[in-house]
Amino acid sequence: MKTKIKYSKCLTELYSLYNNLDKNDIKFLQKESGLDFEICRQMIFSQKLAEIERCSLCDDVDVKTVIGAINGIFSADLLGKSLHIFVETENLLTFLENLNVKDLEGIKKYISDNSETVFIADTEKKIAKEKKQFVICLHLPNTDKGYTFSVFVEDDDTLTLDYIEGINYAQINSSNDFLKNPKSDVDEMDLKVWQLMLNTIMYMECFPDCVRNGLPKGFISNSYKSKKFILSANDVVKENVKLSSSGYTVTPHFRKAHFRYCGSSYYKKAKGKFVFIHGTMVNSKNVKTLIEEFESENL
Repeated sequence: MKTKIKYSKCLTELYSLYNNLDKNDIKFLQKESGLDFEICRQMIFSQKLAEIERCSLCDDVDVKTVIGAINGIFSADLLGKSLHIFVETENLLTFLENLNVKDLEGIKKYISDNSETVFIADTEKKIAKEKKQFVICLHLPNTDKGYTFSVFVEDDDTLTLDYIEGINYAQINSSNDFLKNPKSDVDEMDLKVWQLMLNTIMYMECFPDCVRNGLPKGFISNSYKSKKFILSANDVVKENVKLSSSGYTVTPHFRKAHFRYCGSSYYKKAKGKFVFIHGTMVNSKNVKTLIEEFESENL
């Protein structure tokens, strides 16, 4: 008998706050500002966010940035411009958390090309600002943790990951030292979050057969407009992640494996796609061979 998976939820606290806003306050602001009702609703929502006592997991980010990030992520979901991903198995979760992100330039190129545009309310200037972001709500199996994240390329060409868990906010940037040299348990946890979120994007693109439309049976979602997908494990995951007495563990060569983005025209049919580089393939000749094999199978 198949065990039923209990998935974590995302954005429930924010939807509760948003749905309980006083419409009279919104209409009053609309009359004063002359702005669209939904923009005024965002502004009131931002004000309410600022009043909440939350736990910011990132002490060096100011409150204004935190509110803007949360509002941007939530707005994307309201507009149906986010993806809800349900990670089907715990071994797939282990795979995504522990696989090193080596092709940072590739993922930046992909994010830049595939981000959605949303308009964020600026409560100080009372205007709507345009922002490009790539938003995913990540529902994990058999845990209460549900992450919603936005990843985008900064003006200085670094990659920033904003994420919220409940109403708790944190930010990770590709320039952070702990991504290369974690020195504490907290660093290790943040590194896993970084790898989980970026690898989820690359895994979906690399293995589209593992992505199927729809919600898990019995799951009720607040997000009616956004797309929902269930993400299953494939043979690559099963080969690299094994169940032991201490839980799921990875194979010895696992940390050399990674996703690679084929952004160059050289790759013809593979251009714009991710490929998976196995741990035993560590030189450029083997990478080229793998991509050529990928192209031949997809002519």
